[in-house]
Amino acid sequence: MRAQSKSKDFNPHNCEMIRQGKIWLPSLLMDSKSLDRFKRVIRGELREHRTSLGLSMNRLAEESGLSQQTISYLERGLRQPSLESLARICDALGIPLSDFIRQAEEKCIANSSDTEGTQTKKT
Repeated sequence: MRAQSKSKDFNPHNCEMIRQGKIWLPSLLMDSKSLDRFKRVIRGELREHRTSLGLSMNRLAEESGLSQQTISYLERGLRQPSLESLARICDALGIPLSDFIRQAEEKCIANSSDTEGTQTKKT
């Protein structure tokens, strides 16, 4: 992910929010369209990894220490995972958090270039 210079958007409160796990760092580095795409990719990757391992939401919840409702909300995009929650889920899925984020980032970039290549100009 390429960090964009957005000094006017810097909010010291965000640093505390990140520390508390209430927002994630990518939200500070992306424009809203890219962030929305990244969130969709994260949701899809969570579900894809879970189902590829044959895990139910209940089982993933047990393994991660989160509730089944939380897993469902995250996969459906009704909530965004904190960094701590995402780390717990990745641990339960047996994938390092850094690998998960990198894979999601790569997929997001690939999806972005695919979408941009298929858009047509309106005249």
